[in-house]
Amino acid sequence: MSTAKILIVEDEKLIARDIALTLEHAGYEVVDILSNGNEVIDRVPKLKPDLVLLDINILGSIDGVQVAEYLHRYWQTAVVFLTANSDESTFDRAKHTGAYGFLIKPYHSRQLLTTVENAILTHHNNQSRLANLRRNITAALPHELNTALNSILGLSEIIATEYNNLSDEEVLEFISDIQSSANRLHFFTSRYLFFTELELLLVNPDRVSIMTQMEPVLHTEQALLDVLAEFKQKSDREFILDICDTNLQVPLEFFNSLMQELIDNSLRYSIPNTPIVISTAEHYDYFSILVSNQTDSFDLDSISSIGAYVKSKSLFQDKQGSCMGLGIVYHILSLLEGAIDFNFNNSCLEVKVKLPNKSCVLQLD
Repeated sequence: MSTAKILIVEDEKLIARDIALTLEHAGYEVVDILSNGNEVIDRVPKLKPDLVLLDINILGSIDGVQVAEYLHRYWQTAVVFLTANSDESTFDRAKHTGAYGFLIKPYHSRQLLTTVENAILTHHNNQSRLANLRRNITAALPHELNTALNSILGLSEIIATEYNNLSDEEVLEFISDIQSSANRLHFFTSRYLFFTELELLLVNPDRVSIMTQMEPVLHTEQALLDVLAEFKQKSDREFILDICDTNLQVPLEFFNSLMQELIDNSLRYSIPNTPIVISTAEHYDYFSILVSNQTDSFDLDSISSIGAYVKSKSLFQDKQGSCMGLGIVYHILSLLEGAIDFNFNNSCLEVKVKLPNKSCVLQLD
């Protein structure tokens, strides 16, 4: 890994200079020292730092928490907060910005360097996992497309050249196979297009405004039941539900896709003929979704965060291993600033998703 570039945002000049000297002595490149949030937003596109050491109480019309949110949303830049004393509400806001840690003033040089090293390494690993995910999906495209297309072309050619020698039953069987291949092709291309739309939205500076204009989830219960109806048409599996009804300032399209991937994964990797349990709950600051099923085995140690989903060889993958479902889940939760957690105990796998509990303007009927 090349020398990391670090931006210092600190309005106390002596402290900022001391941090810079410590970092430079340790071999890091300090790209600049800034003193307010507006400067950060103006300079980051040119500086492109690997890490920002950010005073949580910086001067200016934009505070440290808002700057961190900006860096996380639009530049995926690692952030470590610097703070002496902040009120509890500011700390609570800061915890939801995706920052890699807090340095409480005063701190020793060793604390500074250890925190910086850990933040850069963790961020680098997360970005590498995401890059691997993209490569896996890209590599799977030719296989997925060619498999379906070859089936359609091959079977249709047989019908065209051997029609007079085929029975009605054989023709119907070939047509059914062609339809199945076409449906799979449509399913995969639609899923891939949705994944690319999420990718583009992640780097769009106006993504918050765009999502605000999308249809929200007005009834979580009905939205979930609508998704389940599609699965019940294809599977006779039992679903045990304990769900609440509320409204969320979350795009309905994203909510539906998230539920589809969670349920599809649970069905695909559970023990046959065992029930799928789905529960939802509304909490003070988040909405939770819990999907659980019985499974033979699960390597919980290999997955410590949503980014580490990439390590899994069994979860959220198409049969050809494209990890498309993984990509969709990862991007949706990144856009919604959600979280995911796993628990595996006594052959029961629980996947829990948390979405920010932000009520939309329209209220339930």
